Amino acid sequence: MKPCEKKQIVNELKEESICSIHRASKVLSLSKAGYYNKPVKRDDSEIIDLLNQNVEAHPKEGFWLSYHRLRNRGYKWNYKRVFRVYRSIGLSLRRKKKNGCLRE
Repeated sequence: MKPCEKKQIVNELKEESICSIHRASKVLSLSKAGYYNKPVKRDDSEIIDLLNQNVEAHPKEGFWLSYHRLRNRGYKWNYKRVFRVYRSIGLSLRRKKKNGCLRE
């Protein structure tokens, strides 16, 4: 079960006055910090733009060459974050280059 689902169950139990937050989180093995902390939304639009530019310029390169190009430009993002964005925009799929000549 995901932490967000556990958090929702704890909220329902708290609203119905069945038990306290502490007891409900203990039963669901959710830490109190996991209950109170708000998730942080990250803006990945800059990474998306740079990865798309890199793919247009170098279509045959994979993730690691793209990542190292970003690092060489001075961006210090973690490779796990860049890979998550890389997969989410569908770049992990094999890209076929269009053939310029027409066959008859």
